[in-house]
Amino acid sequence: MAKVAVIGGGPAGLLAAREICRRGLDLHVFEEDSEIGSPERCGGLLSLSGLERISAPKPMKYVLNLIRGAIFHSPSGHEFKLDARRWVAAVISRKGFDRMLGEEVEKMGGEISCGVRVRDVERIGESFDLDLGDKRFSADWVIDAEGMSSKLMRKILESSTDRKRWIPIIQLTAQGHGLDPSFVHLYFKEYLPDFFAYLIPLNEEVGRIGIATKLKGLELRMRRFISEEFPRIKVLRRISYAIYVGRPTWTELNERFIPVGDAAGHVKATTGGGVIMGGLISMNMASALSELELGNDPNGYVREARRVYRELKEIFHLRKLIENIPIKFYDEIFKLADETSIGDYLRRFGDMDFQLTSLKKIVHSPRTMMKIISSILLSLLK
Repeated sequence: MAKVAVIGGGPAGLLAAREICRRGLDLHVFEEDSEIGSPERCGGLLSLSGLERISAPKPMKYVLNLIRGAIFHSPSGHEFKLDARRWVAAVISRKGFDRMLGEEVEKMGGEISCGVRVRDVERIGESFDLDLGDKRFSADWVIDAEGMSSKLMRKILESSTDRKRWIPIIQLTAQGHGLDPSFVHLYFKEYLPDFFAYLIPLNEEVGRIGIATKLKGLELRMRRFISEEFPRIKVLRRISYAIYVGRPTWTELNERFIPVGDAAGHVKATTGGGVIMGGLISMNMASALSELELGNDPNGYVREARRVYRELKEIFHLRKLIENIPIKFYDEIFKLADETSIGDYLRRFGDMDFQLTSLKKIVHSPRTMMKIISSILLSLLK
């Protein structure tokens, strides 16, 4: 029986592991941290449709709050409110979510070793030798879910994510935001030109507040944002990490070493979120390798993984387009959103994960497109 090693016990690695265990292959997950789900580095906002797509563990004890929409704040304070008029997303505890995934893997017969770092990997013919420090492990396949470092990916495949497209982020868990807990808030600031600030509410009082930028002085920019928008909050917890806003990578099945999740840049470049889309790719590639080992046709799963990958690639191009819009035009864009039927279309066709597919449905309306184009031209001429 084929042996599969999964390096990393985050969502991408565990979702892949679950599909492999489901088909009865010999699987071992190696997680360098002392326990699954810690430390918790994530905004934790996931679409309800996405949770269904990845067959999220049930009961959903890890759900902390439900979200029905978003409020966008321009640099001058103009607001555009997008209300789906139904629950569309969940704010989750990543610790709880990851641990339930880990429990599913172990119930299916997979082994998970925490506090074990894979120091190195060597390709030996069609198998791999993993250096675990005090011992070694031999595998026929490797799912590389090591995260942003992608050190092993660079060695084995001589490729990685674009290092320049990782953006440092500070996220606070804070008390006293005082805003409607059924909406997330996105703030576009002139001093945060390459990303946005956000509030993701956990309840009426506590929320996750984050800012990200590649510019120097991230700490000072966070203090400025807090003083402007949330001067009375009490900080309960603080974490620092990085999000990816670059182009995703793709690895063919015949490599037998398959990077997934952050290691492969399988995230939405517009928001840095990757649990759902990265999870879909990892699940399908894990299913594909499993079916191949069982003597079945893997191509259906590979095609589905490629479909999600293509969506992420298009989202990256959307991100590049957005980066070319001067932040001073955001006021006009938000006014445009108010004056056209964009909100109605987003309510009908919007998808937090398949963002380009949603936009394509919206632009099929000639009337809406004409309003968008004319409003943008007028704002550029001002």
